[in-house]
Amino acid sequence: MWEKAGCGTRLSLTSGATRFFPSSAVPSLFGCAHICGKERQERTAPENDHFPPESMTWIIIFSLFLSHLLIPLLFIRMVWKGKHPTKLDWLSYFFRWLTVILFFSAGIASYLRVKTLPFYIQKNWKEWLGFAGGFLAFALFAYIIWNTVKGSSFQGKPVHLSFPLRSGVYYVGQGGNTRIINQHHASKAQRYALDIVKLNALGTRALGLYPKSPKRYAIYGKFIYSPCEGTISEAVDGLPDNIPPNTDIRNPAGNHVVIDCLGVRVVMAHMMQGSLKVQKGDSVKEGQLLGKVGNSGNTSEPHLHIHAVKAQGEPEEAILNGEGIPILFDGRFLVRNHLIFSRK
Repeated sequence: MWEKAGCGTRLSLTSGATRFFPSSAVPSLFGCAHICGKERQERTAPENDHFPPESMTWIIIFSLFLSHLLIPLLFIRMVWKGKHPTKLDWLSYFFRWLTVILFFSAGIASYLRVKTLPFYIQKNWKEWLGFAGGFLAFALFAYIIWNTVKGSSFQGKPVHLSFPLRSGVYYVGQGGNTRIINQHHASKAQRYALDIVKLNALGTRALGLYPKSPKRYAIYGKFIYSPCEGTISEAVDGLPDNIPPNTDIRNPAGNHVVIDCLGVRVVMAHMMQGSLKVQKGDSVKEGQLLGKVGNSGNTSEPHLHIHAVKAQGEPEEAILNGEGIPILFDGRFLVRNHLIFSRK
C-alpha cells in the first residue's frame, strides 16, 4: 500500500519489499506532489521558471511518460508476478485484486490533488538527483518485468503430459523460463521445473499462517496420477514427511518416482511416506495412481515438484544432472501464478 513518508511515498508490495521514492523522482500519480504541494505552491519562481529550456523539453516529457504511465504499469506487473512470497500470500490468492484496486485509487486521488499545480517548475540539483534515482529504479523494474515476460516462453521441443492432480484448483508457486519467476531455473536439469500447490475455497494454500502440521495444507495427501504411459525407472519411499518449515537437504527429492516416457524422464518429488503404489521396473499407464503428495525431502511445505529431462544416463542422475525439457500440460506451458482447474 502507499504511505506518506516526508516528501515522498513508500510502497509496500505483497512481496514484502518496501520502496521509497522521492517526490521529484515520481510525480503526481504516486501521490508525492500533493505531499509537498504546499511547499511548491509557496515557492516564488521567476516567470520563465514555468517554461523549461528547449533542450530539456524531451527529458521532461520522457520523465512524465515514465512516471505517469510506464512505472505504474510496471508496479502492477511486479505485484502480480512478485519474486519473493511472503505471509501476505497466505491471506488469499485473490488478495492481489485488492492491491491493484488500492493502487489505482491512490493514483486517482493523487491526480485530483495536484491537477491545478504548474506543469513544470525549474528543478535544482537535488531534485535532478532524485529524478536520476527514479530513473535507476525504473531501469531495475524494467529488467524484472522483461525477465518475467520472457519467462512465459520456452526453447526447444516440449514434452506433452497430462496434469497429474485432480479435483481442485491448483496454483503454480514456481515455474517458468527465468529465475525471476522460477527459482529452479539456475539448475540445468530443473530449468523448467514446477512447484504446484492446491488452493482451498478461500484461495489460500493452508489453514493458518504457515501451520506446522502438513495436514493443514490443501494439497497434502492428494493423489498423484501418472502424467504419461511408461516405465518406472526409479522409486524411493520410506523417508519421513517434514514438519514445516524444516527440510531434509540430504535427500533433496524425498520420496519420489522417475518415469521413462515419450523419450524423457519425468521426476515427481516430495511424495508422502509410505504412499507409493509403484516400484522400479513397473509399467504404468497414463492416469494410473502413483502415490500421494507429501512433504519429504528438501521442501519447506507440502507441494508437488515435477520436471522432465532427456532420457540419458542413470535414472538417479535425472534429478540434478540431466538436460531440462519444457513441459506442456494439456497443451499449456505453466508459469508462476497460473491456476489449473482440474475437474477429472
